[in-house]
Amino acid sequence: MQEINSQPERFSNQNFTNPNINLQTQNNPLISPPKRFSGKILSIIGASAGLIVVLLLILVGSALAGRLWDPEWNPFRPNPDKVINQAFLNVQKIKTLHTESNIALDILGPQNVKISIISVGDSDLGDLANQKSAGKINFSTLTDNSEYKASFKADYKIINEDFYFNIADFDAPSLKSLLLNLGINVDRVIGNWIKFPENSQLQNVGSNQDSEILIEKVKKIFLENKIYALKKKLPDQIINGQKIYHYLVVLDNVKLSKAVGDIIEESLKNNNQLQQRISPLFVGGEIKGIVSEFLDKMGEINVDLGIGSKDNYIYVFKMEKKIDLNAILKNEKGTVDLNISVNNSKFNQPVVIETPADFMKLEDILPITPILGPKK
Repeated sequence: MQEINSQPERFSNQNFTNPNINLQTQNNPLISPPKRFSGKILSIIGASAGLIVVLLLILVGSALAGRLWDPEWNPFRPNPDKVINQAFLNVQKIKTLHTESNIALDILGPQNVKISIISVGDSDLGDLANQKSAGKINFSTLTDNSEYKASFKADYKIINEDFYFNIADFDAPSLKSLLLNLGINVDRVIGNWIKFPENSQLQNVGSNQDSEILIEKVKKIFLENKIYALKKKLPDQIINGQKIYHYLVVLDNVKLSKAVGDIIEESLKNNNQLQQRISPLFVGGEIKGIVSEFLDKMGEINVDLGIGSKDNYIYVFKMEKKIDLNAILKNEKGTVDLNISVNNSKFNQPVVIETPADFMKLEDILPITPILGPKK
């Protein structure tokens, strides 16, 4: 009896340790490790995270500064004024380009008229002494009276001082009858290249040196007269893989009228014959006055400019304007909606423009011209 009773006492007084319990304690995630190990781990994690953040900031900053990543909020984007000014200066660097333009004019008044002019063409401006351009033009007009509708499609070529056109389609019954009464058979012209008169006042605009001088003067005029003010930035656009910056600018009509007047005056200096005919109409600085009066009637003019982020060329030019008809034609009520859209592309890519192999002379078709006078 004594042995049985003494056995629990031995177990209760014995210093008993179980190695399995210690192992479970070490491997139990709910039991905190020693503090000296947790402090080191947190320090390593914190340093690594800080290093990653610093590297990310450097990479992002480099991408933004180099415009490899160029969101609209990029603080490293160039100043809009610098971009626009450089785009105007870069015009002289353009040797060739492709242009698509659309002009729409809607007159809402006593007589509603819709006019549309769509043109597509290429230009070779590399040699100022031998500039070339060629393309297609579609013209159409529609009125409330269907009898006065008119449309035609034509190809054109301008090679230095020579101008050629080829009417592919002519749908204007009233005009066609009028021309026939004047001795002009339009059907004879359709499908044939026609050369504009060689002694036209549209030609002989000056030598290569004169053109270079005029370009420099025009550049100086625009640099001295900031003809616009930035209104707001517009969403970017992607054209042929290049990001295009878009800016909405408002034209300064006062400075613009002065600049346009100066350019017209400088242009007349390069053409003595044209100057003799036109200069009497613009004596005493009336050129600038006429331009200023016209722009005042137009009111505020907003223009959407699209400029390449890499090459600083003007890719897009858009303008929408509603004009009071009474400002243009007195005692006429109504409005004029003017929409102009110009898209440029294929800068400095090869262009081949050649003189038509076969053509007729305009003076051989018309019995009388305002330039040549009656046929002899």
